Amino acid sequence: MVDSVPVPVGIVIGALGSGIIGYRFIHVLNRIGTWVQGIGIVVGFGYIFTHIQTDDFLTRGSFNLSVGEQSLRLL
Repeated sequence: MVDSVPVPVGIVIGALGSGIIGYRFIHVLNRIGTWVQGIGIVVGFGYIFTHIQTDDFLTRGSFNLSVGEQSLRLL
């Protein structure tokens, strides 16, 4: 016959076990998610650059630091 395990000991054993399994599981999901997101970014940019309809796509718009300079003056 197998002796029973006291509830507090069972809680500690369960917490340690789930911590080890959870740690590995989270990092496996993180590794998979990194690849999926990276592939998504590459596919997205590929879609954008293969569906350009105007010749001035890369030169359209402008950028200046005037907003940034005004924000720095407030500091």
